[in-house]
Amino acid sequence: MGDTLGFISIMHTWGSNLAYHPHIHVPCTGGGLDANRNWHQKKGGFFLPGKAMAALFRGKFLSGLKALHEAGDFTYEGEAASGRS
Repeated sequence: MGDTLGFISIMHTWGSNLAYHPHIHVPCTGGGLDANRNWHQKKGGFFLPGKAMAALFRGKFLSGLKALHEAGDFTYEGEAASGRS
């Protein structure tokens, strides 16, 4: 598009049932601002295929966690440290 896109990240540590469930949300704008700060709406659906991106992110994230764990650089805190979840 050539425009400046926007996003915000939100970290949640609880699910809707109040169980411990850390996760992030990253909503992105459906368009962007040009050099003159005029808004341009993205046409034709989402910028990226959501389900494919979710699967790709999950795989890369879990691979990174596994690498940290195998290197001994991953620590567990709270209830996770005791093996309870």
